[in-house]
Amino acid sequence: MYDMKPPTTAGASEDTSTASSKEIKPACDSLGFNADGSLLAVGMQVGAVAAIDTSSGKVKTVVRNDAVGVSCVTFAHHPMQVLYGGRSDNASLSKRGLVLLHSLHDNTIVRVFHGHKARIGSIAVHTTMDKFFTASDDGTFRVWDPRSAACAAEGAVGSPCRLDVDRESGMVLAVASDRGMLALYDSRKFAEPFKTQQLNWSGPPQPSGTPVGLHTCAFSGDGKRIAISTARRGVVQVDSVHLGLEGAFPVVPIVGCPFASVDFSSDSSALLIGTDRGEVLAQSAWQPPPGEDASAFVGSGAPTPPGGRDPVPPNTAYRHTAPVLAVKAHPTADAFATAGEDCVAIWSPPSAAAGTEGGVAGGHGGGSTR
Repeated sequence: MYDMKPPTTAGASEDTSTASSKEIKPACDSLGFNADGSLLAVGMQVGAVAAIDTSSGKVKTVVRNDAVGVSCVTFAHHPMQVLYGGRSDNASLSKRGLVLLHSLHDNTIVRVFHGHKARIGSIAVHTTMDKFFTASDDGTFRVWDPRSAACAAEGAVGSPCRLDVDRESGMVLAVASDRGMLALYDSRKFAEPFKTQQLNWSGPPQPSGTPVGLHTCAFSGDGKRIAISTARRGVVQVDSVHLGLEGAFPVVPIVGCPFASVDFSSDSSALLIGTDRGEVLAQSAWQPPPGEDASAFVGSGAPTPPGGRDPVPPNTAYRHTAPVLAVKAHPTADAFATAGEDCVAIWSPPSAAAGTEGGVAGGHGGGSTR
């Protein structure tokens, strides 16, 4: 599926999907598509958000918030509003943990949400209901109504946490803690989890509760799997029903890689992983029947899964020249975006439209911005 084609270098031709280097300032470390994928929000460490037209690769607008900074940018339900968290490295102590709703249309702060006491690690918008969820390094997670500055409910896990909401139904909230605990909550009332699991990470044994350097928690689009990336224990994929570890993939964990960002492809068939070596990896998310060795179904010469679909072997595209800090799948097209210390890139398989550039929203070839 992801025989990835490196996007065109910015400025290479008149019709490539590029953005001016004067507008996109590395490093960029968070990404978010709007509902139809026509816009990509890019969070920059300098304290700015750029909105990129994904069909042309051109920057539509840039908004700034130097005083608070920008992390975990994502689109709200309104197509021209973004949510993001303040950065602990940019903000004063009193401003750490703020969440902001910012209009891209007129560059105004619509609302500031107070409650968290440390850097925001995740923001997830509910699929259908007008609410969103946040997780923080302060060990708490919260649910918000964007019409009110006060949080509607909160929970605590006792260590830095990350979360995501089931994009299929919006009914399940997954919360991962830095101590290796994964918990599932009813997103409508999360006083207590209905399922918890202490994850058994790959690699050398570690004492229970050892910090894993949590980075990302992401649901697959079909709601069947959850991926968690960490700085110290690599990337794991778990079954969202039983919370069981699925498979022993070569990229779980990424040997020698102390940093990884992760998301599922838009059709949930592949894990998309960005590493600190600048690699972008695609790993099949397909699983063998219970009791069979997952590693036997990965790589060249592997058996064909039921239904005749070939497994996706690990694939590497050395597009980034610096660590990849964020990966985000396009919500509707067979494409995804990556951001790093060097640039922002949009990728799509060359089979979508061989030899073409731009037109990501329509499933065409890759473009880049930097």
